[in-house]
This record gives sequence, structure tokens and C-alpha cells, in this order.
Amino acid sequence: MEAGFQIEMTRVYVEMADYNHALELIDELDRREDLLDHQRIELLVQRTECLIQTKKYEVANGLLVHMLNKQLAQQTIDDQTFCDLFNKLGTAHFFLRDFEKAFSAYEQAYRISQKLHEYGLISAKVSYNLGITCNQLGYKDDATRYLEKAYLFFDSISDMNRVAQTLFELAIASGNPSQLVQARSLFESLNMVHQANRVKQHYAFHIQSRQDYKKAVDELYMVATEFEQIGDVGMSVYTYSRATMVCLEYDDLEQASECLNEATLREQKMANKENYPLAYYFRARSKYFLCNEQYENCILDSRKSAEIYGIMGMDYESADSLQLAAEAFRRKGDYQEAFEVSQKSYDRIKKLSRGNQV
Repeated sequence: MEAGFQIEMTRVYVEMADYNHALELIDELDRREDLLDHQRIELLVQRTECLIQTKKYEVANGLLVHMLNKQLAQQTIDDQTFCDLFNKLGTAHFFLRDFEKAFSAYEQAYRISQKLHEYGLISAKVSYNLGITCNQLGYKDDATRYLEKAYLFFDSISDMNRVAQTLFELAIASGNPSQLVQARSLFESLNMVHQANRVKQHYAFHIQSRQDYKKAVDELYMVATEFEQIGDVGMSVYTYSRATMVCLEYDDLEQASECLNEATLREQKMANKENYPLAYYFRARSKYFLCNEQYENCILDSRKSAEIYGIMGMDYESADSLQLAAEAFRRKGDYQEAFEVSQKSYDRIKKLSRGNQV
């Protein structure tokens, strides 16, 4: 069978999200000796997409790094493919929770996208991905700038799924509650339950908790239950931890204890100990211990949280967690240790200034 037709079939499989059949056909094609160089590159693009979609991020990362190192030495592919490969590398790093490496890859993809003849789908995807990575790293102004560009394009082609996703990320970057409301409405109309729950969680924690914290906690409980029902135990842990923080903000230690117990029960059920929810869980637990004058436990969990955030390149979050340990040392009267921990926290925050120079 003609190679060109089979390669087109791999694209169809990928578009249909039939990644296993796509990979089988790609493996078969890779054994052919009559493929042209550009066809092998096309197969690599399709293979890495399949690997990312099937959560084989390490394998995808290895293939992409090898190919991109060769292309950086002697570029033999067009800018659009080059941009797409860097975008995929960023996505592999993003899902491996290495946000600094993701930022670097997406930034390179963005630079290449600036050389393309028009701002099309690949450029918008890169802008969106760079924006959400800036959100994770705390570069909110840059996140807003990139996300607004992506939003305008997705809206122009009526891609409502991506419009909703981008609105939500814009709300995270800007704190605009109307964007949260719009995003939730779109997610619900598209029957995207997981994403709608993320919006409800964000709204309850950041907006509703300022108006009526008890109602916010009730809402967070409902969202945590929904996450658990759809199989996302990690997000359930994260949401109960959010509820814990709301209670602590209002000195409701009894309710905070109940929320934290719910988070701990789910944390023990987690099959995969995902970094992101665990980092926040340890922070919530650290703050709970601080409020209950259990300073050694506070310091221990504060450092666990800071370490996990640090591994992900989330320096602002890492610094925020370290401040709990610094406060525990101050309350213990250990001012030298408090100063040293605060200095570490400050050093991590200083790294964020790079985000404003993108």
C-alpha cells in the first residue's frame, strides 16, 4: 500500500483518538525502507502526539529531545513542524510537572511561531500553552497577554471547547469573576463535568469564601465528592484541602479539622501520588498544625510542600509554603532559623522576576 495513504490513515486515527491503532500503523510504517525524510518526520509528530495522549510522557520527551537536538544543529524541517515539535515537548514537560522546562520549550515554540506567515491554530495552541504555564509559575501578567491572543483566535473559529478553557485560565490570571461565570456556563453546556468542577472549585475558594465562607465550604465539599465520583481522587484531595484553608482563614478550627480528615482519607486512597494535589495538601496540613501550635509538624509539612512545588518549578508556591515554617520558628522563639527560612523563601520569589522579561 502506498506510504502516503497509510500516513494519512495515521492522521485519521489520531483525529479519532484511536491512538493504539495509530501507533500500530506508525510502527509498521517505520519499518519501511522507502520512506522519505519528511514522511519519517511526519510519523514522529504523529507518534509523539499518540504518546502524549496516552500519558507516556517520558517516552515522548526522549523522542522529541533527540529529534530537536538534531534539528537545532541543522534544521531540515519547516518552521511550522519545528514549532509543533517544541510545543509537544513543552506539553510532555507540563504533564511531567516540570513547569520550568515546559516554559522553556513553549517559549521556543512561541519564538518560532512569530516567523509563521499567519497566526493560525498551531500559533494559538502555543500561546495558550505558554499562558497556562505562566499561570503555574506565577507570571500572571504574561499569562494574560498570551491567553488573550489565544482566546481571540479560538473565538474567531468558534472552537467553544478551547474558548471555555482559555476563559478559565484567563480568570485564574486576572481574577476576573465574570470570566469564571462564562467559563462555567460553557463547560456545563458542553457537558465537560471535570472542567466545570474546576471552575466551581476556583469560584468557591476565591470569590464565594469572601462572602459566606460556610457556603463556600459546602460548595467545595460537593465539588470534592463530584471529583471522586468521576475517578479523580487527586482533585478531591486538593478540593478538601482548599476547604481546610478557607476554614483556617476564618479561625474555624473544628470545621478545618473535619475538612483535613476528609482530605487525608482520600490522600490514602490515591493510587498515583500526584505532585500537584499533594503539595497543596501538605501546605493545608502545615497551616492547620501552625494554628494548633504543633510547630514541629508544621515545619515538617511546610518543607514537604515547598520541596514538591520546587521540583515542579513553582517557586512562588514553594516560597509561600516555606513561610509557614518561618512563622512556626518565630512562634517558637527560634528567630535565627526563622530568618534563614524566610531568606530561602525570598530567594525563590526573586526568580519570578524573570517571568516579566519574556
